[in-house]
Amino acid sequence: MREISKLIANILLLLMVSHYGFALEYSSSPGSIQNPVIQQKDISGTVSDSNTGQSMIGVSVVIQGTSNGTVTDTDGKFSLNVPDPNTKLVISFIGYERQVVTLSGKTKLDIKMKEDVKTFDEVVVVGYGIIKKSNLTSAVSSVNVKEM
Repeated sequence: MREISKLIANILLLLMVSHYGFALEYSSSPGSIQNPVIQQKDISGTVSDSNTGQSMIGVSVVIQGTSNGTVTDTDGKFSLNVPDPNTKLVISFIGYERQVVTLSGKTKLDIKMKEDVKTFDEVVVVGYGIIKKSNLTSAVSSVNVKEM
């Protein structure tokens, strides 16, 4: 009976690891499984513009397939806790190409973002409507056709 319990525990552990992709602490002492602990790994990096080399503020860095992530600070730096050394990160920012980066055991990343020229062609500015100046609560700009 004890051997069957151990076999079932091993199978369950194997299923958890293969399904969730986590490394777990496991005690091989007979009949006992320690509390499984997800072995998280801290990574960090910087994100900059590939053309200018300037750091980028507010770039989204998310673990692929999850909602876990962060954004870069004022120096373009980020840090994140990942569950696996081979985790894939999705790096995105408006007006730049989305990148998927596989960590492959790295703990420091230097990411260069490339402008996505296609998105600039898709921007449309629409202005219409009539409102009295006295009811207006926001800023308004007028552009003369001759100025264009």
